[in-house]
Amino acid sequence: MDFKQLEFSTFIIGSVAMRLKQPCSKVYKMMKEKNVINDFIVGCYDTLHTFSREYATDEVIKYMKHKGIAI
Repeated sequence: MDFKQLEFSTFIIGSVAMRLKQPCSKVYKMMKEKNVINDFIVGCYDTLHTFSREYATDEVIKYMKHKGIAI
């Protein structure tokens, strides 16, 4: 993971946390346990970072649901 991917991951985690009205630390822990950060956020960085914050956040939340994370 390079600096831009790390910066984007932090941004998306914060955005998802705000949307879900949960602490960032809790959202990070849920994502880390199911490999959402590496598999989806970093794995799809080239495409995902080109979307709006709202759309990217929606996509990450959809992926989290797909991975079985209770939201």
